[in-house]
Amino acid sequence: MLTVLLGGCWFFPESPRWLCTAGRREEAHSVLTPLRGWETRWGIAATATVYLYTFIFSATWPTVPWLYPAESFPLIIRAKGNAWGVVGGSLGNGRVYQLFTAFDKPHATVTASGH
Repeated sequence: MLTVLLGGCWFFPESPRWLCTAGRREEAHSVLTPLRGWETRWGIAATATVYLYTFIFSATWPTVPWLYPAESFPLIIRAKGNAWGVVGGSLGNGRVYQLFTAFDKPHATVTASGH
């Protein structure tokens, strides 16, 4: 995996931050445009929504898989119950990751001619 990453890094575009410090702002803009788009209003709304979701989520639900198994099992099997809580949470997080990364794939079809 490390070999693939190191070999592939030659094909990554330069960092927009580095391009700006090198005085190549047009190139930095061309790197960021496919990621950000021209409309900044939606980017601000998406960022605010992610921050709001993270704030509400981290104040409420992350305690459930850690607290309930540790407190609901008898002391003699508490460690095993907490371990199964961690396993269940990890499997659930992995499934959510697999489900939502499918949405990142582009829906456009590219033909052999590139159009």
